[in-house]
Amino acid sequence: RAEKLEVFWLDDSGTPFGDMPTLSAWLAARGKQLAFAMNAGIFQGGSPFKPRGLLVSEGKILNKIDLDDNDERGKKGNFYDKPNGIYWVHSGIAHIDESGAYNKLQQAPDLATQSGPLLVVNRKLRDGIDRMRASRYSRNGVCIDSNGQTKFAITQDAVTLAEFGVFMRDGLKCTSALYLDGCGSILHSAELRRSDLGDCIRGSTLAKAGAMIGVAIDVQPAVPEGKP
Repeated sequence: RAEKLEVFWLDDSGTPFGDMPTLSAWLAARGKQLAFAMNAGIFQGGSPFKPRGLLVSEGKILNKIDLDDNDERGKKGNFYDKPNGIYWVHSGIAHIDESGAYNKLQQAPDLATQSGPLLVVNRKLRDGIDRMRASRYSRNGVCIDSNGQTKFAITQDAVTLAEFGVFMRDGLKCTSALYLDGCGSILHSAELRRSDLGDCIRGSTLAKAGAMIGVAIDVQPAVPEGKP
């Protein structure tokens, strides 16, 4: 099957969707059913709804690439644990490239999202993954297998980055894999009848998602009662 992957971030008023039920309801009002979606990456601290790094939707750059080594507070975090990377799609073909290498390509993708760290590079776990943060969270990510197929994954249990990378490489047989997020990982799956609000508490507030990536399909509008 070939399915159109889309990026979702802001509604018509410029308000971030923030969670899956809100996005699903917005699409339903427009004759679409959200078949699948998950959060598309890491958002900026202090601006919980703004994506960190490159975000491209329908060929339009919504947020610029970030090649810095630290965030605005001088902290690394997962996003800046180099090499980080970009998942991007052009003419139906998906890629995952290290951010600096992608920037040199001067591509004009149809869709792109930047995150970090890279977990699998050229069929190998990225260097130093065993020495990375040993914290455990529910995590999600995206990878590409040897057939060029994109695979998304989200964990049910809390895992380390290394454990997640091993699953991407050995369980999903992916040649490249990019981490998307940890505490803020959420999923919508019509097949699983799951649509997450999220369960990550930051401070005393339920964390909302930044951008989301997924597949929405056209559905027939309801026929008004009394009309054929």
